[in-house]
Amino acid sequence: MNKLIHSNNSPIKISIHQFYYSLVAGLFWAFCFLTSCNPSTYNSTPSTTGDTLASKSTFTYQDSIQIVQLVKDMYRWKFSEKEWDDFPLYYNNPHHFYEQLDSALFNKRYSTVMATGFFSDEFGKNYRSVANHLDSLLKFRKLVWNTDEVAPVGHAAIIWCDCQDYPDDFWNHLKLAEWHFDNGLVKCKAFIFPESTVGYQLKVKQENGKWKIAYMEGFDASIFFPSEANLPTH
Repeated sequence: MNKLIHSNNSPIKISIHQFYYSLVAGLFWAFCFLTSCNPSTYNSTPSTTGDTLASKSTFTYQDSIQIVQLVKDMYRWKFSEKEWDDFPLYYNNPHHFYEQLDSALFNKRYSTVMATGFFSDEFGKNYRSVANHLDSLLKFRKLVWNTDEVAPVGHAAIIWCDCQDYPDDFWNHLKLAEWHFDNGLVKCKAFIFPESTVGYQLKVKQENGKWKIAYMEGFDASIFFPSEANLPTH
């Protein structure tokens, strides 16, 4: 099928396919011009999230793939391990209240966590800082915690995910969303359940050329420790 196009001089026959091709191409380049789009350098938002990143010029799709895999691997490691306390405590008294951090056991926990390679030095420092502050509260009786009582610090849920239960192999299906990138630090939230509306805050940064977890919401001291005025002291 041909379409007849008239000029000032004589009619020119062109294929209908050529006509539509020219029309589509023209619209595409007009769109690129109006939106300052450069097809050769445009970096699309990672399809694993569906969220807009704060900076597309320095955070790539490949970066997002690596971070998603990092978080999945971290959760697979943590929840495939035998359950253990992050901050093991010690007591030796007839009243059954904790006296201090079990430093020897905590150091083993710390070494196990950092040996995974999933966590940055910043995370490690904060992890130890939380342990030290808990130790200090107990030693100086700013916190009295009976061994039979619910923990007065930390989450009422699992501090690694702010969840009380979780689906089997959830790490294979978790969603990372609400991505933000600023000055080398990536912030995002992990959604353990598909129907979840509240995510768990994570921060990731590059260390020695590799993405590593620098922050997990459950280990934030401002969340882990309530106001000291509200801690039980007797």
